[in-house]
Amino acid sequence: MKLKSFDFNWILLLIALILGGISAWATKNYFIVKEQELRAELSKDNIQMTDVVVATQELRKGDIISQQNMSVRSIQADTLPLDAVPPSQFGQIEGQMLLEPMSPGRPLLSTYLPGHRISQFSDMLKVVFKFLCHFFKINQKEMIYDCTYI
Repeated sequence: MKLKSFDFNWILLLIALILGGISAWATKNYFIVKEQELRAELSKDNIQMTDVVVATQELRKGDIISQQNMSVRSIQADTLPLDAVPPSQFGQIEGQMLLEPMSPGRPLLSTYLPGHRISQFSDMLKVVFKFLCHFFKINQKEMIYDCTYI
């Protein structure tokens, strides 16, 4: 009695199906574990919240800060910008004009207020140019610096 030979393609198909099933099962389990980890991380009770001043309505550039358009809200401390205004400083900034527009619920940043803004690069260049003009006040034929526009 002669044994029928197996077709090699059927063997490869069977191996591919088994490996595909194993990889699908492993992927499903991986995502289940990751979802459980994320849920556990988000449901932690040790999330630190910080009170900040936020806008209660849409504010445009030039609007005046008051108790009618600002309120206090707790925000996660790790997602809070470093220059957010805490409620303890609201008395100092009340009545000041906004330099940037704000959406409702967004924290008030000190860079949105006059006098707290970071210098622009061009402002820093003027200071450097003044220093260089003073340093290189040379009346030579080769080197003439015009510092009159400052």
